[in-house]
Amino acid sequence: MAQSVRSWEPHLPSLSAERDVLVCECLGQGPDQGSWGTCDPRDGGGDGAMTLDRHAEDLGRVIREAFGGDAQIDLAGFSLGGRIGLAALAAAAGESAPPLSIRRMHLTGVGAERDGFGEAVVQSWRDALGDHGGEDDEEEARRLRAFAWSAVLATHSPHFLSRQGPDRIRTWVDGICSQSTAGGMRSLLRGTHGEEDEWSPAGMARRISQAPEAGRTRGRICVGGDDRMVPPGQALRLGELLGWGEESVRLFRECGHAVPTEMGRAWREDLLDFLAD
Repeated sequence: MAQSVRSWEPHLPSLSAERDVLVCECLGQGPDQGSWGTCDPRDGGGDGAMTLDRHAEDLGRVIREAFGGDAQIDLAGFSLGGRIGLAALAAAAGESAPPLSIRRMHLTGVGAERDGFGEAVVQSWRDALGDHGGEDDEEEARRLRAFAWSAVLATHSPHFLSRQGPDRIRTWVDGICSQSTAGGMRSLLRGTHGEEDEWSPAGMARRISQAPEAGRTRGRICVGGDDRMVPPGQALRLGELLGWGEESVRLFRECGHAVPTEMGRAWREDLLDFLAD
């Protein structure tokens, strides 16, 4: 949500040692939003371009362009990226774009539903960013910085943040502000954080489990033991809804939502072991 392709750079040497790796930055992420802003001609403008089904369509198009239409892929996603991965798998249960051939899916920080804390955090992000763009760049910068502090504090465990110290944390906030735009984050919140429809994680999981193709994809869900955005119980419930079972969930103890950051080496080892198994 508040990251860019640069967040994956520390992992690429290990992940790309024996396979081709494609890192995707979805619509709304990154510093260069282009002249289109948050509008898409197919929805007449607004934030319809940011919905999970659109992200899944974009992801499929990029993968087919990179690897060909018949390529079999393994898909790894963290948080919003994991939900986009679920949306790509759910597309196989519908009649949208041609489905991807997904052999294995490795999700991190994705649960069936949010609890009260997660909902409160998301609402704090909405309030920080506002309902519409600021009247000037300085106001937008202030909004983005308030959002960035909230995102960092909510997605890392308290003891991890204590070890880093305020100066290091401030560099992460600076990084979010330099790699994101307030408009992009605002539109992603509107388009991808509505949990009452068929594109909620639970709704997607139910469609995926009922599809004839469901058994072709093996899955893993990683979750931090101290994750306040996605409590471990919600990761377990998502695994059950998907039909992957309790054994598909890997718990990283004493870790917050951002498992790839807090326990990067262990997370990479889990991912590569799962793909090789």
